[in-house]
Amino acid sequence: MPYVLSLLFLPFARSAVTNRTIDDTAGDLITGAKPIYMNVPWETPACGGCKIKPPLDDVFMQTYSALTYMQEKFPFMSIQFSFQGIFFLSAFVKEGSTAIYVYFILANNVGPEITSETLANFTLDGQLIETYHHIPTSSPDYEFNALVFSQDSLPNTNHILLISTSGVDRHLFTSFDYAKYTFDDTLITTSSQSASSTGGNSPTTTATPKPTAILPVNHSVPVGAIAGVAAGGVVLLLIAVIFFFCLRRLRHRNHPPSFGEDETTYPSGTELRISSPAPNPATSL
Repeated sequence: MPYVLSLLFLPFARSAVTNRTIDDTAGDLITGAKPIYMNVPWETPACGGCKIKPPLDDVFMQTYSALTYMQEKFPFMSIQFSFQGIFFLSAFVKEGSTAIYVYFILANNVGPEITSETLANFTLDGQLIETYHHIPTSSPDYEFNALVFSQDSLPNTNHILLISTSGVDRHLFTSFDYAKYTFDDTLITTSSQSASSTGGNSPTTTATPKPTAILPVNHSVPVGAIAGVAAGGVVLLLIAVIFFFCLRRLRHRNHPPSFGEDETTYPSGTELRISSPAPNPATSL
């Protein structure tokens, strides 16, 4: 019994890095949450009158959301979505950190008098982190899977990212393809004394964020979460069995069996007669 109960206080941990993707149209491929496009109409590959139409062969899921910012028509444009490191299991505490990576499609020399410059602010959890600026080159090629924003060592909790442009007196082009968020899928029991490690981030402004390696996207439920549920179920089953065993022993102690009593049963109405033992001939006088 003490050994089984001690299992409840053993630190149980498993670490695995998990990636999830947020598509511009389909949204989060795990949770289904979609980006929110505010204030202006965003165009898709189905746009017939758009002058910038990148080929879809290198576009994630063959979809993108694009617009041309015009201060005189749309003084403010934005995209907003959330990402969350903690998945489920309220009986456990997730530790580690999460990261976010945003990918645009960048245009260069598409044609004369066609706007292809990109300029966007990235605000994370209400704090402006950095501004990305792409100056088109003379090449006619598009730049796919262009990493325009990345932030790591974030607390493993829910976050909101806002991509916006405002207050610029010239036309700008923005094409959002997808984002990835990566988190450390670590499970540890609530009895553990380990503290989660969260890194501080100071606002910076840079033109080209440094790419960070991304592991292959994993669309399955975290293995650590499944293992935690299984381990918790086994422990609860053992406790139930031990509780039932102890309850039976306690009942036996409170109702001890009686000895020396005749437990023979007779039909109802039977008259019982007790006969005296016959005298022994050897002792008769």
